[in-house]
Amino acid sequence: MKFGSLLPSADAHPNPSQARAGTGDLAYGALILAAGFFIGQWFTGSGIVKAFHFYQDTFAPAVMVACGHEFARPVPELKAMTEYLADQRPSFDCADIPASVVTGAPTPFQQFHKYLMLVVAGAWKLGGVSWAALQPLYGLVLGVTGLAAYALCRSVMGRPLSLLCAALMMLTPLQLFNLPHLRDYIKAPFFLGVLALLVWQILAARFNKSTVAWSAVAGALTGIGMGFRIDIVTLAPLYLLAIAVFFPGKLLANLPMKAASALAFMLALVLCAAPIFANSPSGGGNMPHVLVLGLMGEFDPKLGLAGSFYGLGYHYLDMYASTLLNGYATLGGYTGEVIGYPTPEYERLGARYYADVAATFPADMATRFLAAAWKILHLPVTSFVTYEDLYFFYDDFINPKLWAFTHHWLWDLISLGVLCSAVLIILRRGLRLGIAAVVILLFLAGYPFLQFGIRHYFYLQVVGLWLAGLVLQTLAGKLVKAWAAHRSGAGIRAALFARDEDSRVSWKRVFIQFAVLFIVLPGVVFWGLRAYQSSHTLPFFESYANAKTEPLAGIERIRSGDVLRMAPQGLFAPLGSPLSGVPKARIEFLAADFDQRRCGRDSVHVKYAYEFNSPVYDFSQRVSLGIDQQTRVVFPVFQRDGELRFAGLEMPVAESPCLVALARIADPQKLRLPLAFRFSSNWRELPRYREIALLP
Repeated sequence: MKFGSLLPSADAHPNPSQARAGTGDLAYGALILAAGFFIGQWFTGSGIVKAFHFYQDTFAPAVMVACGHEFARPVPELKAMTEYLADQRPSFDCADIPASVVTGAPTPFQQFHKYLMLVVAGAWKLGGVSWAALQPLYGLVLGVTGLAAYALCRSVMGRPLSLLCAALMMLTPLQLFNLPHLRDYIKAPFFLGVLALLVWQILAARFNKSTVAWSAVAGALTGIGMGFRIDIVTLAPLYLLAIAVFFPGKLLANLPMKAASALAFMLALVLCAAPIFANSPSGGGNMPHVLVLGLMGEFDPKLGLAGSFYGLGYHYLDMYASTLLNGYATLGGYTGEVIGYPTPEYERLGARYYADVAATFPADMATRFLAAAWKILHLPVTSFVTYEDLYFFYDDFINPKLWAFTHHWLWDLISLGVLCSAVLIILRRGLRLGIAAVVILLFLAGYPFLQFGIRHYFYLQVVGLWLAGLVLQTLAGKLVKAWAAHRSGAGIRAALFARDEDSRVSWKRVFIQFAVLFIVLPGVVFWGLRAYQSSHTLPFFESYANAKTEPLAGIERIRSGDVLRMAPQGLFAPLGSPLSGVPKARIEFLAADFDQRRCGRDSVHVKYAYEFNSPVYDFSQRVSLGIDQQTRVVFPVFQRDGELRFAGLEMPVAESPCLVALARIADPQKLRLPLAFRFSSNWRELPRYREIALLP
């Protein structure tokens, strides 16, 4: 495959069609692998991260394979194995597995992570079944991630800048503190590897037979990666779109080669992913459940969203999402037993709910998308103070002055400048490349909004590094030309502003294209969605604000110290009540009316308290509510037979006079979605869409 170049620098673009890479790249690659291997082992063995989380308790099949058995789980699981997988002992002796051990089929989770478990089993075969034996694997994964980042950055940078990019992808706290969590981190080398192939193929000078071969390699990497972390499949539609639209040539040219490339990609993907799904238990997928979790309010501060008077839910808990969806089904007339997951029924329910939310709040979805993209573009700077993984914040490592520096508003201007400059540079090489860059950047930077947890986007630090490297490499090339012009006596200005040999369009056309692609079209779409949502949600919100209420059977007031609980009577059966029929999930809506004149406060502290039999069902939530003389809070409450139930509203005794009424919505089936609202007296004047904090 003969590649073209985005930059005129020869050093920035080695020719991958040659039988071997340049000696310089080979040396840099070996250095990156060796450094990553050392750094990964050192960090994971340093004890800085006290607890590793990659669902070790499910790795019984990996232990079995490491001990010479088939990929299966012992039934029942052996006590020694359970203790080892619970991290209660540092190693496991294969002799503890009896010859007569009975095995069962892997669980869906184990089957979908089969390749990950087989790689871990391989590490245990080499070093013994112990947690310490995984340190070389951590080193290898970090090194390959650095190598993939280097390959990606080499598409627009020379070797020195590409090496710096790889170093940052192996040394910043954002990467290192997520490395120990193997299941989440190990997708990074696959994701970056496929992305590097995609970018290099888009930059190719022309189609040839090797294009099909490289597409097959990309499909194989995607399929294999799915056996480590299935969400790597998100790259598949992007790759297929790129083959159809952004690969070399005109849109309708090279159609047979494009079809062959797409077929090769998909065939390789399916063949490599087939062992994951071949023996997988039947059932529904998990994607709608994951998407629903991504809508929860816990992600709003991470996205930088401003507060709002309405919300879709709060808790990032599997059982909360499950209960919320069952409540949504009940509002739609469902009266059967709890719809469990993963089942086809639950998958359809989740997809229907998510589609309903997206249709009702399209501007909010766009806002979450843009907020995620803005955060991703800042990662090259904030990665130096991101001592965080999914499970812990390592605040002791953070230097407050450095944190304040990396979050200064000046970096907003720099990030925006780098983004605009990079797109302008690419547009000058051609409209096809410019549109490809816009689509790929929006996809990479924006898709984490689906669930904006750090484990889903840490590796996207490379996006900002790629953009910055492109700009720096271009500036460096211009400065070299200017210096050469100065030495030769030619005009420096002419050297700086001369059109490069491979520049296809003038700057005037570039700026017009930029304005259309980056300002006009996105602006029309975004503000159009806001106008639509603001208009059509008014009657929808009115149905909640004006919903008819009826008195509760009674309210028991329970005081505990300085806290008063208002427990509704007759709303849900007690938690320990005998089960009658199949277990069900129930939803009700309550309306709480507040008046600031009753307690002389403009905000009150409220806890929505739940009784539960397991912490996974603790849906309790503490909120601070701003109130005026006429504020109504409408909120859903839930019950799952034998597992949880809403227990009451808790407030400080001194603030409790502000609550003037607590009632039940008489006909909750008239409320389509399980939303929570805080209707102040002027709520109709408030924006009926979400906003990014500090931005209009």
